[in-house]
Amino acid sequence: ISPKIRWVEIRKKGYIASSIAIVLIIISFFTFGLKQGIDFSGGYNYKIRLDHPVQTDKISEELKPFFGEYAVSAITIGSNNQIRVTTNYRIKESDPAIEGEIAQKLYDGLKRSSCWNNFGPIYCQ
Repeated sequence: ISPKIRWVEIRKKGYIASSIAIVLIIISFFTFGLKQGIDFSGGYNYKIRLDHPVQTDKISEELKPFFGEYAVSAITIGSNNQIRVTTNYRIKESDPAIEGEIAQKLYDGLKRSSCWNNFGPIYCQ
């Protein structure tokens, strides 16, 4: 604490700035709501091994149109040609056909993406 700054005199400005920030945060929360990502809502994981290295950020962007409003993300696991795709697509529903639907969306999305060649992926789980 510096003796040259008069902390007691500027404390009211600090109270005002903190109050404004708290009000803005509360307004933002009620306006936009709380959107839980895959980390908090859970989801389906699929490990995919391709025959060449890929960029996971590009794959995530190319898969987004196939999953609409639902979150989808891809990360590298192990070597740079193996990825894990995670989505919360219809996670609150209990229909057993959903997993097949997701697998089909992944197949269609990856087939149209730049990571797919004429031979397809080596392994898809």
